[in-house]
Parts: sequence; structure tokens; C-alpha cells
Amino acid sequence: CLSLHKFPLISRSNYFRALQRSGMNDMAHVTLDGLPGGASSMELIADFCYNISVWDKLTVSNVGHVLCAASYLQMSGPSNLVQLCRSRIDTVAKDVACCLDILVNCVDVARAAEEEGVVKHCADTATRHWLNTVTTRHNV
Repeated sequence: CLSLHKFPLISRSNYFRALQRSGMNDMAHVTLDGLPGGASSMELIADFCYNISVWDKLTVSNVGHVLCAASYLQMSGPSNLVQLCRSRIDTVAKDVACCLDILVNCVDVARAAEEEGVVKHCADTATRHWLNTVTTRHNV
């Protein structure tokens, strides 16, 4: 259970903004059953909403979960968390093994990861890395 102020959440999340507009002005207690990545994703999302840098906290083991959770909370748009996670995937997916690690860590959120393009992105990136390796080794 996290105790958070509603205004940082509303400023970054269309999901929370919609809750407030729907008459849930109190928002004293919001349960997010089914949030991809659960509490650990929500902690990073909260940090992001409070303008705490999460770039270095996004790793191969959690970036897929956080991306799916940010999408679930409708945190897209310029300079929002969905875009930050996508940029971070490009940074941490530096070889085929890292791409596979991201995918393996997304097994429990496979459907959301597929919908968010994590699977395709990692597969495409792994293929590019593999082709570069093959091309370099065989001077093609």
C-alpha cells in the first residue's frame, strides 16, 4: 500500500485524471488490481510522478513491467513514462542476451507486453544485433 498525493498522479496519468473527473474526487483509496508489475512497478511510477529520475532504475528486469503499467495507467504523450520506458528499452537492449532477458522478465505480463510492442521491439532489436554480429564475423 502506497500513500501518495493525487495531484502528481493526475498530472501524469489519464487513468487517474479520469477517476477524478468521474466523481471520485476523494480518491482516498484506489486499488489497482491487475496493474502489470504490481507494487514494484507502482513505486517507480510514483517516483516518476514526483519528478524523481527513474532512468537508472529501469533495468532489463523491470522496464517491460513498468512500460505495461504506464500504459495501463495511460501515461503516454511527450515526456511521459511510456515514451521514457521505450527509450530505455533501446538503451538497455544492447545485445541479444539483454533483449531475451527483457522478454523473459515479461512472461507474467506477456499479453500486455505483446500489446505494447515490447515483444516485437525486443525481437527486432535482437535480430539487428545478431545480424550485426554475423556480418562482422564473416565480413559480409
